[in-house]
Amino acid sequence: MSYDLFFQTARQVTFDQVVGWAQDRQWYSVGDDGIGYENSETGVYFTFQRSERGGIPVAFNLNYNRPDVFAREAELELTAFVTDFG
Repeated sequence: MSYDLFFQTARQVTFDQVVGWAQDRQWYSVGDDGIGYENSETGVYFTFQRSERGGIPVAFNLNYNRPDVFAREAELELTAFVTDFG
């Protein structure tokens, strides 16, 4: 089970733009199905998976039953994501 977020924006956003955003940030890697985040120092991980739902072609995914540090670290990345893509 996981917590999933779907995003809306007034402007057109492509998957390649999201990949470019992730490649400029530490701890991200890009795969066929989406973008993974894994911080080797904290053990935190989550994904942005390809999605047709919403206005941005990815959905944020964080597994349930993780320590609260996962949510705190993910919030920092989600804030940056939302800020950069409006």
